Amino acid sequence: MIETLKLNIERDTGAYRSNGQRLVSVTEALSIAGLVDFSGINQEILDTASERGRLVHAWTAAYDLVSTDSVKEAIFDSAPTEVMTPYIDAFMQFRRDCDYIPMLVEHSMASSRWGVAGTLDRYCRINGMLCVVDLKTGAAVQDWVGLQLAGYEILLKDTQHIDDHIKRYSLRLGGDGKYNLKEWRSYTDRHDFLAAARVARWLIQRKRVEL
Repeated sequence: MIETLKLNIERDTGAYRSNGQRLVSVTEALSIAGLVDFSGINQEILDTASERGRLVHAWTAAYDLVSTDSVKEAIFDSAPTEVMTPYIDAFMQFRRDCDYIPMLVEHSMASSRWGVAGTLDRYCRINGMLCVVDLKTGAAVQDWVGLQLAGYEILLKDTQHIDDHIKRYSLRLGGDGKYNLKEWRSYTDRHDFLAAARVARWLIQRKRVEL
């Protein structure tokens, strides 16, 4: 039986801890292994994109978890801003098109087997199929996202004891009100993610990098 870790998330940093031990996150593992690199992008652009992503994630989670618009607006003290509206429209169109049934929303989890933690955007059904979905709001979806989704799938199966086949999707929500749902099918993604996680832990344990 795989041990289920008691997980704490630091409010200020978003860091994952279990029993006082700092756990590497899915995205940190990929970054430390050299697969994710934003160093060439202006920090102001990164900050703007990060804040947009945070708000879109919060609003879409509210739409999945709360039934009425009045309650959602009470949570955020206002209706969505003009900037946010197209992204939410894209999400709502996706919901209508894809027979979407959310089951876990912004779900944090950790694996004792791999020493990795992460927060899954969605575990859901799309057109009747079990899926993990990661929401994106950038101009393009990078190729490392397949490994990111594989990491979430591994954590989900470990912590929820799921044996069924799970599809992996990125859902890009655009500022034009349109969405793109992409399935990631490579059977090597799981192996490659675990390899990245092992490299990350090796570097951390030898103090080559710091979390």
